[in-house]
Amino acid sequence: MGVAFGRFLPSDAYADVKSEIVGTYGNQEHLELTASTAAGRPIQCIAIGINDQSVDLGPEELFIEILGVPYPDFEEIFPEHVAAYKKLFPD
Repeated sequence: MGVAFGRFLPSDAYADVKSEIVGTYGNQEHLELTASTAAGRPIQCIAIGINDQSVDLGPEELFIEILGVPYPDFEEIFPEHVAAYKKLFPD
């Protein structure tokens, strides 16, 4: 299982839950968040966390963590993460 994180690029639907996200990082299970790739492929995972600091720090301050993405999905969806890991820990 893998973990991925990075900038969050929300869809229009984010506006419906933004007020619940801001200030609730780490306590978002009740929102039943889902994630998908840019191509629309759903990403299976154990949990998703959105850290939205955009109100205080600007629109670039939205980040997402996707936890527990199963293999081989992780390698297919995030090949750059796997390549970076293999570079850090060869063999």
